[in-house]
Amino acid sequence: MMFAFDEDFTEITPTKSNNKSPRARAQKPRRQKSNDIHSTSVPERSATRWVPKATRRPRSRSTKAGQHVSYILLEQNGFSQVKYDRYHASCLKDRLSKQAGDASEMSTLYRFWSHYLRNNFNSSMYEEFKALAIEDANANHRYGLECLFRFYSYGLEKSIRTDLLSDFQDLVLFDLTTFHCYGLEKFWAFLKYRKDTQPIQILAGIETHLSTMKCLNDFKALQAELNGESPSKNIWIQN
Repeated sequence: MMFAFDEDFTEITPTKSNNKSPRARAQKPRRQKSNDIHSTSVPERSATRWVPKATRRPRSRSTKAGQHVSYILLEQNGFSQVKYDRYHASCLKDRLSKQAGDASEMSTLYRFWSHYLRNNFNSSMYEEFKALAIEDANANHRYGLECLFRFYSYGLEKSIRTDLLSDFQDLVLFDLTTFHCYGLEKFWAFLKYRKDTQPIQILAGIETHLSTMKCLNDFKALQAELNGESPSKNIWIQN
C-alpha cells in the first residue's frame, strides 16, 4: 500500500532511479490525461530552496510500507500501540544519548507526529511533540519545530481547532522573535488553503506581518532581512 507524505519527507529519502527531483518529475506532462493540474508561479518553500508550487498543496511521492517503522504506523490500519510504544521509547533513548539535533531517530518521530496527529489527534502525544520541539528549538535545532508548524498548517486547513490555532499563533510570534519566519509562512499557507471559511481571530503581531506578504518570495526576502538581524544565540520560550 502506498502512503503520500508532504514536503518534509523529501529531506530524508533519496531518489533511486532518476536524477531529477520528485517535484520535477511530477510536473512533466502526461499524455494519457488531459485534466492535469499544472504548476503556477507561486513557489513552495522547502528546507533548502524555493520550487514551483501547484494550485493544490502538493505532497511528495509515496513510499512503500515497511521501509521504516514510522511509515508502517502511518499506513491505514497499521498503527499498533505496542509497536508505537517500542518505537517511541527507542527514539527517546536515541535523543538522550546524543546532542540535540544529532538523533536521527528522533527526527523520524517528529515527522511521524506531524503526520499522524492531523487525522488522529491525541492530547498527550501532541503535548509531548510540542514540548520536545520547543526544547530542541531552545538549543537551536529547529527540525522538530518545523514539523510542528507543518502539523498546524496542514491539519488546521482541514478542520479548525481553537486550542491548536491559539498555540499555532503563539509559536509563530515566538518564531519571529528569534528571527525566523518559517512559522509565519506556514500560517500564511494555512489561511490560503484552509477549507473552513469561518472567521478567525488573528493576533495583531501576525496580522501586521501578513499585511506585507503577497507571495512566498516575500517570505524569502523577510528571512534574508531577519538573518541580518539575528543574534548569535536565540532565547526561546519555556513550555
